[in-house]
Amino acid sequence: MAEYMIWRPDQLFQLPESASLPHGCLSEPVSVRARMVDKLRPKTGDQVLACGAGPTGLNATRLLARAGGDSADLVEPAIFSASGPQIA
Repeated sequence: MAEYMIWRPDQLFQLPESASLPHGCLSEPVSVRARMVDKLRPKTGDQVLACGAGPTGLNATRLLARAGGDSADLVEPAIFSASGPQIA
C-alpha cells in the first residue's frame, strides 16, 4: 500500500462537520455495494448470495436484503480447513 497518493481536486470531497473520519472512510466501500445493488435490481422472489463474511460481504448482504429480494444469504468458506471448521 502506498503511504501517499496524489488526487486531483475534482476527485476529493470534504466531509461535513457531522461526519466522523471512520464514517467517512466507509463512504467509498458502501457506495460500491450500493451501485452493485442498483445494477442487480433484485425483485421479490429473487434469492441472492454474498460470498465472504467480512465487512464487504456483510454490507452487501444487508443492502441486498433491504433491496427487495426474498432471500439474501451469506457464506464464509474461509472457516473450513482440512482439519474441520475453525471457530473463533
